[in-house]
Amino acid sequence: MKIQRQSQTNQVRSTTRLEPVKPGKTPETKDRYEGASPTSSGIYKPDPALLAASARQQKSQSEWKKRVECNVRYSDLAPEKRAQLDKLAANSPGAQEALLKLVNSGKVDAKDKAGKTIVDHLQKYQESKVPDGFDKEKGLRDLVTAVADPGTIRQGDNRSACAQTAVEYIAAKDHPADYVRNNVELLTQGKTVMANGETMPLNPTGLVNDGSNRGSHSIVYQASLSDYANGHTIGYDNGSQFHGRSGERIASTTLNGEPLNCYADKLKDVDPAHPTGEPTTTLVIDGKTRTVYTRSIDEPQHGGFTDEQAQKAMNAISGKETLIEGKKTVSGSQWIDDLLVPDSMKQRQLANDLNASLEKGETVYVAVSWDKDPKGSNSRHALAVEKIENGKVYLRNPWGDAEDGLGEGTPERTVLDKQGRITMSLEDFQKRYQARMLIQSNER
Repeated sequence: MKIQRQSQTNQVRSTTRLEPVKPGKTPETKDRYEGASPTSSGIYKPDPALLAASARQQKSQSEWKKRVECNVRYSDLAPEKRAQLDKLAANSPGAQEALLKLVNSGKVDAKDKAGKTIVDHLQKYQESKVPDGFDKEKGLRDLVTAVADPGTIRQGDNRSACAQTAVEYIAAKDHPADYVRNNVELLTQGKTVMANGETMPLNPTGLVNDGSNRGSHSIVYQASLSDYANGHTIGYDNGSQFHGRSGERIASTTLNGEPLNCYADKLKDVDPAHPTGEPTTTLVIDGKTRTVYTRSIDEPQHGGFTDEQAQKAMNAISGKETLIEGKKTVSGSQWIDDLLVPDSMKQRQLANDLNASLEKGETVYVAVSWDKDPKGSNSRHALAVEKIENGKVYLRNPWGDAEDGLGEGTPERTVLDKQGRITMSLEDFQKRYQARMLIQSNER
């Protein structure tokens, strides 16, 4: 009888402890109601908004558990990593599908140079403030999707940013944890330290949705990377897609028959960023005559990267020195090695050089002629080399899902998937090849 009474007592205590929260509690139990406020009679009632938020979170938790209950990769994770993922999924239900892709990719435990994992950085993002107007949950979903499946990173509609996209793709593919860290720090701290120890500030022009159908984080990352690659002496404006002083592109003109970016110097007669530059013309803007200077005497206008800018960006994402290896020009588009070396030897040497990097797990950034005629000089395009096999070069075109193998005046190629992966013959690739970035073994 005594034992039965003890059992009943325990049952009562257990029932009391597990009783769901209901309105009508007294002030003695107000600690059970975060955000609750007393009525005129002193009775505490839960905040309806908090109750609704709690219900949404419980629903999200339930949906996430269904997604991962039979997932072996999820089950194999350490308990603390599962707990981090569970919290991310509960608080950002719109990112659950992307988080599941991350689990399936096997990258959850990928670490950056400081030993922090991807999920550590995602948790920081979720707990921090982002710039006003930036969709935080969409940013999380886009970032997780990109690192889980870099093939979803795309150049965007009507964007001249193949080089920036190629570098971003390589960063997400070869350095996933540092890629996530850089994106999170840009959006939560306004700057990030790259793998080479240098700081890349946030470019605020990338915070605006430009309608390019890129990931929202990609717009920010690519705009900021463009500023960084410029060396901070000139800016990059995501709206106009041009590199220019302070991001202000005033007009274009020509010098010796070559197109040039021109920028108005509002304060001084000499452009302090390029003191040796001579004024090329004057323009009447808003009723005022302004002197316009060239950004660079010898460089045509562009929205992508020069080889030197690509080199600086690759140094930053890899933390290692990158060398530019390319062809030397003679009288325009004729190449020295075309004059001196047999094609078969050039193809063999190029394949060997690229394979040396690929075998170390490094995706290779290359610049090629994108005209139908390999010797054409009207179009230069950046891609990533992923494999060379059986006389074919396997590349990733930054056009992503927009790559259909068509396009007037473009090279012949075979499209392998809906993520921009293509092949072309080694022979054709060698004729088109202009430059590549080779990562050196010494870390900076």
